[in-house]
This record gives sequence, structure tokens and C-alpha cells, in this order.
Amino acid sequence: MHRTFTLTTPALWLALAVAGCSRTSGPGPQTGAGPAAPSTASAACTADQLAFELDRRDGMFDGMSHSGTMLVLRNAGISPCSLPALPEAVFLDASHQPLRTVAQPEQAPAAALLLAPGAQVESAMRWVSGDVYEHGRCLAPAYLGVVVDGRMLSAAFAGQVCGPGDQPPAYAIKPFQPAAAQQ
Repeated sequence: MHRTFTLTTPALWLALAVAGCSRTSGPGPQTGAGPAAPSTASAACTADQLAFELDRRDGMFDGMSHSGTMLVLRNAGISPCSLPALPEAVFLDASHQPLRTVAQPEQAPAAALLLAPGAQVESAMRWVSGDVYEHGRCLAPAYLGVVVDGRMLSAAFAGQVCGPGDQPPAYAIKPFQPAAAQQ
């Protein structure tokens, strides 16, 4: 189950900017299998037509003071839509307020993706989960979310994200790719 929040206040947008989140769009839509034909351009995905979940892949990301998850978005609507390739991921506290973290994209974002009804995409996200830094600090987010069309989709999160004490914790994130196994 996910929650949707509208980001309308300047303070929330400022918090997302400080958290290192930025909207990214590419030159044109693509399907999961390759470039879409020019006639397949569609409207941007909205939060209302997407389902969001975290998939830890049975602990595949866990070990040696590191953790991670797959961010999974599925088009639950009846129309295709386009989605920026690079997710805007945000760690949130129990009140759904953004926590100060820094995104470190692992790859240059591809073009936007065309997401057919029922299709899903996923993005691998990794971070340091152990307090391994001298004078380090750890955050214990209650939720992890993605921003879509100015609204937050979130899912419950268990764990922590850590970093050096003099800077916000960082996480690595990859662009969305077609999901390996669609539901």
C-alpha cells in the first residue's frame, strides 16, 4: 500500500531541493524494449495512475554495512504514460517530512520511458546502512517515496541510512529499467 501526498508548499519543495532531488526528463519517450515510435508520445504519468512498492529482493542488497531496495512503479491506469528515467527518491520521517539525504545517480539518465498499462519499471537504490563512519550519523526513515508529477508516492521503510557526521547520508540510484518480472 502506498500513500500519495501533494507537494504544494514552498517549504516541501525546498526540502526536496536540499535533499538533492531534482526533476529529470530526457529527450523523448521510450518503451521498456527500446525507442518508442514518434506517434506513441503520451501524457506524463500522474501519481493517481501509478502503484508504488519497495522490493528488497529477499535481502539481495544487504551485507557489509550496506543495504538497498528496488523502487517499483506500475502503471495501474488504462492509458500509457511517460515517466522520467531517473527517479526522484526521498527518505521520509514518520510525519512524511523529507529527511536530508543526497542522491548520487550511478548512470546518466536515459530518455523518458513510455509505460504501457500494466507495465512496470524498477530502479536499484543502495546506501550505507551501518554506522561505519568516524563521527558518523544515521537516519531511521519511516517511509521511502518517489515524486511523480509533483506528488509523493510512499511505502513503509524499515532500516537506516548512514553517512559521515559532517554531511547528509548519500544513496546511489539507477535510472528506471523495465521490470524483470511483471505482475
